[in-house]
Amino acid sequence: MGLPGECVRAGQDLACALHGMGRSAAAERQLMKLLSETDWAELAPAHGFQNLLKLAEVLQAQGKNAVAREWLDRSDTLAGAEVPALAEHLARHHVVSKRHRLRLLVAHS
Repeated sequence: MGLPGECVRAGQDLACALHGMGRSAAAERQLMKLLSETDWAELAPAHGFQNLLKLAEVLQAQGKNAVAREWLDRSDTLAGAEVPALAEHLARHHVVSKRHRLRLLVAHS
């Protein structure tokens, strides 16, 4: 059994806070820990999508554009596979903007 949704969200919030403080490596470790300890099949697809998108953002901030692009591609794959469940989430302006911005940033590596 994986982490419950509330724990995943708290872990994502911690990663966001670490990233905001300029501690991208710590944020990356937190997100990778969530990926390894969570049974994503038990959670809403938006949790997994947000984790992958945040990981791509953190890696890009560290200058790891090639790896960030791989995680961004994984988030796109999940979004494509879970279109009905993620449709509302994917339509949110901040999600659209973040995906577009990350695509532009990681394309220049």
